[in-house]
Amino acid sequence: MRKLLTMLFLLMAGTAMHAQTYIVYTVTGEVMKVEGKEKTLLAVRKKVVPTTVLSIPEKSMVRLFDHAGHKIVTLNGKCQGTVKQLIEQQDGAEKTVTPQYFAYIIKNLKGKLVTNTVETDNATTIFRDDADSLFIKPATIPDEEKE
Repeated sequence: MRKLLTMLFLLMAGTAMHAQTYIVYTVTGEVMKVEGKEKTLLAVRKKVVPTTVLSIPEKSMVRLFDHAGHKIVTLNGKCQGTVKQLIEQQDGAEKTVTPQYFAYIIKNLKGKLVTNTVETDNATTIFRDDADSLFIKPATIPDEEKE
């Protein structure tokens, strides 16, 4: 009996660990999370799952970060449905990020970086100036020229 309970516990724990979650990275406009008849405003750093229902008004957008898949998902335009449905409906919604940008996003979500909130069509250009400064060494002036 104990072995059976142990196996069930391990099976349930493994299933929970593999459940896909997204972290809200940016929100433009009033994107709502719909739960039954209740609507709540979607906020940055909140978690959503593929079955979460979102209502995105016209001229609004949400970017979700898939930590496990190293992807950024951009959902925009007037639409409503589950996260999974919205990703399937919008061509090019998912983009894989580079390891450097992945590290930058993680630091940003943990609140360790100050970010620029200007929105553009391309997620990689939003923080380009700040991100480049993290990975590119500044030019150094030789000691002879300093004097």
